[in-house]
Amino acid sequence: MEADYDTLAHAKQLFGEKPGFPGFARRPVELPEARDAAGSGEEGGKLGGEALASQGMALNDDLKAFIRRHAQEAMPNEACGLIVKLPEGEAAIRCQNTAAYPDKNFRIHPRDFEAAERCGEVIACYHSHPYRPARATDEDKTSSEACKLPFVILGWPTDTWGFYSPCGWRAQLLGRPFCHGVLDCYTLVRDYYHERLGIELPDFYRDDLWWEKGEELFLDNFEKAGFVEVKDLQPHDGLLMQLPRHKVVCHAAIYIGDSHMMHHIPGRLSGVTVYTADAGYWARSTRKIVRHREMIERRLARRPASC
Repeated sequence: MEADYDTLAHAKQLFGEKPGFPGFARRPVELPEARDAAGSGEEGGKLGGEALASQGMALNDDLKAFIRRHAQEAMPNEACGLIVKLPEGEAAIRCQNTAAYPDKNFRIHPRDFEAAERCGEVIACYHSHPYRPARATDEDKTSSEACKLPFVILGWPTDTWGFYSPCGWRAQLLGRPFCHGVLDCYTLVRDYYHERLGIELPDFYRDDLWWEKGEELFLDNFEKAGFVEVKDLQPHDGLLMQLPRHKVVCHAAIYIGDSHMMHHIPGRLSGVTVYTADAGYWARSTRKIVRHREMIERRLARRPASC
């Protein structure tokens, strides 16, 4: 697999200089162990059978044994790491899973990724699914698409293998599972604006539980994303909310008109619910109504010229 992009630069562009985007974790690269796992680089057994062979992804027996051992040692959490291409073959490099809920998903620190790039070309990311099938979840697909790397997945202890290669996939707006930093309320806002309005919003780094640390992620960044505060409520406006028992604005939703909003909260699938201006739980929680500048310009352009 030839790299036609600077992966680390792309990651920083997506998530900023701060660490913690989905897929990358804090731990020094253990190069001797990684080289021991590299083997000869020969094909060995095809990973996952003919489907993976058609993708050109294969792991030799040493690499597969290395990933199995990592998965077992990480139980009941997900193991994660990177696969790099070296002159003598491929090497697997362990990474620490820094996710808030490592038994359900994984995050890798960019410094691990940068260290791996100094060793060789990063060609894939691997992780395990403890007591779950090796099928790529919506969270896996979203992370793979974001960092533009194939994902190798090991179902453990069933010892089943899966593979996902970036193909432009996006999770559907309604019914997606929640995973902070991967598929969360702001991801839904970004995807809504992309799919429904053709507007690309920037992504922002967001550490797990940032709202408990007093950070104002939404208030600090909504203008940078192209939004301005407004008072009147119109379809496609953003709703920035401070939910009960929270000291900061911690939730974003989209008003879709007809007294309804689309949003995504932890522990639930994304969906549509009633939003009545100046009444009800969600309206009482709303701190700001924001509108994208592009939407303002489009509405102005549709106004008839005055005589």
